[in-house]
Formats: sequence, C-alpha cells, structure tokens
Amino acid sequence: MTMTSKHLWNADRVSGRVDRERLRAAAWNRDERLEKLAHLRDTQPDLYGRLGAVAHIALGHYEADKKNAAAHGRNVDEGN
Repeated sequence: MTMTSKHLWNADRVSGRVDRERLRAAAWNRDERLEKLAHLRDTQPDLYGRLGAVAHIALGHYEADKKNAAAHGRNVDEGN
C-alpha cells in the first residue's frame, strides 16, 4: 500500500466520509520529469505523439492532480 493510499484508507476509517480531493491536493508533489514531458507535448507534438500510451496517461493523471492541488490553494508553480 502506498503512503497516499494508506492515508486515504486511514482517514476513511477515522472520519467516515473523506474529502478525497483535498487529500489528493495535499499529497501532490511537483515532478520535473512530467513537467518536461508537458513542455515536450506543447513544443514538439510530433515527438510527443510517438511516445507510448503510458507516458500520455501518466501526464494526464499528473496534470489532473496538479489542477486539483491548485484549486485547493497549493502553489504549483516552478520551484515548489
């Protein structure tokens, strides 16, 4: 069990209904590799398109979590 899922499981048991989005926002960490992948997508879409589906899915999840973290007041800018 990952640390995040462990916290979600424990919080679920303690408080009943959990604000999972808030917990996901708290667990988000900036990943420079995925930031570079997003930059590649924006600057070289042909090269990005040749990458495997796993890279595309990972970036999609990362960006959704980043957006969620920003919505919950986290600083998602560079240097975080």
